[in-house]
Amino acid sequence: MPTPLWTRVARFLYREKKPTDPAQLIRHDRILIYGFSTVLLFAFGLFSFYFVQDAQTWYNLTPQVVVEKNEWQVLIDPPEAEVLSQSPLWVNAPQLNDEESSKKLKAGGLKKVWLKLVLPADKIKKAAELQAYYFRLGFLLGDFRIWVDDNQLVSIPSTYTGSIDLALPIYKMNEGKEMTVVIALNPREGARNIAPLTLGVESGLVNYKTGAAFMKFNHFINRSRPLALFFVYSVFSLMFFSLWRTNRIQREYLHLAAYAIVCSLPDLLFSDSFTTNRLKDGAAHTTYLIIVMLQAAAGLSLGLSFARSNSKIIAKSIWTFLFFGVGFVLMAPVSSLSALRQPMNLVVMPLVFFVGAVTCLLQALWLSRGGLSGEFQPKRVVRLFSFSGVLAALSVYYFLQFNGNFDYITKQLITGFPSLALVVFLGLVALTDYYQQNKLIKRIPISAYHRRAQLPAKLSGVVAMVDLKNSETYFTLAGQLDGNESIVPTALSNIWKAVSENGGTILRAEGDEVVAFFEGVAGENPVQKALVAMDSVAKHLGEYNQELQSRYVELADQQLHFRAAIAVGDIKPIWVEGVSGRLPGWNQVGESMAFVEAARLLEIEKQVDGQVAASRVLLQTSVTNNFPVTEEELASRFSILQKRFVGKHDRIYLVNVYQADPIIKSSQVPVAANQN
Repeated sequence: MPTPLWTRVARFLYREKKPTDPAQLIRHDRILIYGFSTVLLFAFGLFSFYFVQDAQTWYNLTPQVVVEKNEWQVLIDPPEAEVLSQSPLWVNAPQLNDEESSKKLKAGGLKKVWLKLVLPADKIKKAAELQAYYFRLGFLLGDFRIWVDDNQLVSIPSTYTGSIDLALPIYKMNEGKEMTVVIALNPREGARNIAPLTLGVESGLVNYKTGAAFMKFNHFINRSRPLALFFVYSVFSLMFFSLWRTNRIQREYLHLAAYAIVCSLPDLLFSDSFTTNRLKDGAAHTTYLIIVMLQAAAGLSLGLSFARSNSKIIAKSIWTFLFFGVGFVLMAPVSSLSALRQPMNLVVMPLVFFVGAVTCLLQALWLSRGGLSGEFQPKRVVRLFSFSGVLAALSVYYFLQFNGNFDYITKQLITGFPSLALVVFLGLVALTDYYQQNKLIKRIPISAYHRRAQLPAKLSGVVAMVDLKNSETYFTLAGQLDGNESIVPTALSNIWKAVSENGGTILRAEGDEVVAFFEGVAGENPVQKALVAMDSVAKHLGEYNQELQSRYVELADQQLHFRAAIAVGDIKPIWVEGVSGRLPGWNQVGESMAFVEAARLLEIEKQVDGQVAASRVLLQTSVTNNFPVTEEELASRFSILQKRFVGKHDRIYLVNVYQADPIIKSSQVPVAANQN
């Protein structure tokens, strides 16, 4: 049986054996991330072209012949089954916008609503002259039938949710006689706040061009926009999720993925293509308010996560908000759900984004003063200020939108896009970081052990820790030289080169220190290999020292020397989650504690008598006993054998000292073991 497509996609996203190398992980997700970006750019470009082209016509939707709402009469739950134009019940029927009628319609619970309009002859003649043969009515949510001069034209079920554009009989229009329109509406079960013929633009008689433009506008707000935004938000959500997978320490990407997908739901909920339109009125309002709460919670988490708030604070804030918010919606009376939509959108949405903006602003101000570390981070501060401004703008937008500050067309055109602008802005920031991370990963030296599909559980061998002597002096001198010579970095590069040439692996390089590893391969002596590498380090540094002295008089009396320590032990490669992505790291395993032993031997080197300006390698006597140095040249370079030193915590170390400087001749007699 073939594997289902969704199963293969799930395995691709959540496969058990994921790449351990960041470069491999980025290559694994590159199709997703860059593929998403390409699809988004193409879709956005195509959508923008048609959107701009059509939006120009949508601001000119005024009917050729306007019909006011007060021209309609209304009968609510009349005693007769059918109330056509000649029924005597219409004689004293109130207007549609009558105060008492409005209260009854708002209360809901109605079975039948009848509407009647008399179009006078002068309006019919004017419409015929302008070829305005289409009657733009508005929305009728429920089953309805329409009669023109007591002849039924249409019968529409409640599943239809769009605006009604009625094509009037052309022959009747051309006669220029009075025309009567009657509508019988059966509201949806349990519907409240019934507002028949409600429309954001004016109702009336329109020509084909205006009618087609309005129909396209309705398709845009009820189909194209919700579905397009859902698609774009979904792709962005997948992109953010993929970015989070490459660097899980940046939790804001995961919050962005959740925010992106939640943002698409409010519009999608009431689109023509979504099944919620078939729900009862109370269930639809409940679903909508819960989605608003989810969107608000996602917006709150977004601000808190970008401010790098404590993860426990973020989790507690979100769950507390959802518990009380959703609980309030579920316990609210069904009759009040429709009325709750306005305050929910007007208060809750602006408030959560305002809180996020203030949180980011405070974090930016705090970091601009140094934060906990006292170190100014300009890039992070600028981003926090920018993000705070964007969240504040979004807060203002939600307030203006639901406070009625935008006209109907503008409100419908921009709905959903400010949140999309936020997601796009953060997506560009995330992709920039991803690109920089990709470049950084390529520059980071990754050992052959880290490139294996399965990281080795243990590597046995020798850890060599090399530290430049008097590096502070060289840092100071480098700034005084012409061209600002980078003495210490160049010296470290020479150490790196010498280690690599002799089969060593660089574990890390920090400040003026390099840590290397020489694996104990069968048939090879790792200690002897490390000593050869230390001789090579001394040689490279000597050559660089001569170059410096030939170029700078100030360095005539200066010599580059190092101290080093060798310790035998077991280590293993690991991956460390960092702000810039996954970085290669190392851990010592077992009881050998090679890193600790090497560091303590480096401190003991300062106690060794003799030339201060000399490059020396310290290792415990037990190491040379277990790994004897058989080469005579190397064996003769030990200037001290089996000498006792007191290290950290008053621990006694029995140490051999190897002289790496070639100026120390092999004829020098090593210090005896019984000397203290």
